[in-house]
Amino acid sequence: MANEPIGTCGSKLPTLWDRTATSPPRPVPLEGDATTDVAIIGGGLSGLSTAYHLSRANLPSLLLEAGAIGDGASGANTGWWVPSMALIDAPALDAALGVDRARSLRRGLAASARAIPQLARQYRMDCDLSPCGVLYAASTAKTLARISREAEASAAAGSTIRIIDRNGISGHVATDHYVGGVLYADAGMLNPLSFCRGLAAAAVAGGARIHDASPAVGIAPERDGWRIDTPRGSVRARAVVIATGASPLSPWTAARKAGYRLKIAMVASAPFADHGRSILPAGVPFTDMDSFDTFGGGFDRAGRLVMSILPGISANPSPSDLARPYWRKFRQVFPQAPADPGWEFGWFRHEAVPPGRMVGIHEPEPGLLILHGYAGNGITQALHFGERIARSLATEDREAIGIALTPLRPASGADLVSTLANRLLLPLARALVYR
Repeated sequence: MANEPIGTCGSKLPTLWDRTATSPPRPVPLEGDATTDVAIIGGGLSGLSTAYHLSRANLPSLLLEAGAIGDGASGANTGWWVPSMALIDAPALDAALGVDRARSLRRGLAASARAIPQLARQYRMDCDLSPCGVLYAASTAKTLARISREAEASAAAGSTIRIIDRNGISGHVATDHYVGGVLYADAGMLNPLSFCRGLAAAAVAGGARIHDASPAVGIAPERDGWRIDTPRGSVRARAVVIATGASPLSPWTAARKAGYRLKIAMVASAPFADHGRSILPAGVPFTDMDSFDTFGGGFDRAGRLVMSILPGISANPSPSDLARPYWRKFRQVFPQAPADPGWEFGWFRHEAVPPGRMVGIHEPEPGLLILHGYAGNGITQALHFGERIARSLATEDREAIGIALTPLRPASGADLVSTLANRLLLPLARALVYR
């Protein structure tokens, strides 16, 4: 997902992670001219993963970020990681990629999900790591059967999963609303902003150069590669990776309209005295797979309830106003929940949703790779595709990416659809879903 300066990417509202993350490094804007093998534009998880994995391959890279590392959705989401796609199911993924490539992608996502806690421990990232798993809960037998089939495909690719029936589900969600679920064990919660900063530090330790406060204001091919201009310098590189999603700040104009920019909201409560165990007895975050907005919640290590929710119309609501409809529905499912948990944070970002509901990777010119559009579950996907792109650049083999490169085309009605969705359809869905 694109990293954009606050005010452009979502809102000026403080996030939970702003207050609890590790201290940011001192800004290091690019000054003067630089050369490198691979230039990366975008300091979210996709760009950082690419830089980190290039450093592991001993390939020089230089990353440019317009604002600060993790400013956008990469550092401001709910902090869950899961080894699965968000909006595309197993049959659709098999149809889109072919069975063999789909199986390879699932294996890659499983490996990346397992790598997240390993990276956090290896580089001593202070990111509130909680590898507790994530529960996909079903309120109907039909949905339980569907998500169980999905889980079986993930398990065949190496993910550790457990199907939970009606007798076992109460050990995870203290309600009779659900008939079962799927527990993804190679999953969990963390502070995403701290993880971004930790991954940046790991990349730098491996030899990557990172310059924040350095927007790419121009890009052009040259005889031996590419030139990228910033306000106070320039970079020449053999290859370029643009990892800014559908951001209006992308220096490559066609990338700005390659997906839909949909607004997402996040809320965080005050810490629960019991760390939420009266609601989630095992401490495992859950998402309701029968809900339009994947309704659910999880508790961070301090006991705060954190969840993404449907946004309303207001651009600057109080945390309690933003959370109120969601909490009304939550208490219908969990009547033992407090009437007012004390909402401390509410904020917005945008996510890039591609027309085909799965990540797009493009090479519109030789040596220029553009990726965007995870549409949820972005932490695991960003780590995976950053590694694959780094492998492709190190070997000059685009097959190493694992999915086919596609033409870079504008999403149909990108601006109009995004505006209608953010100003009308999502607030309307909020009113209907949270009745």
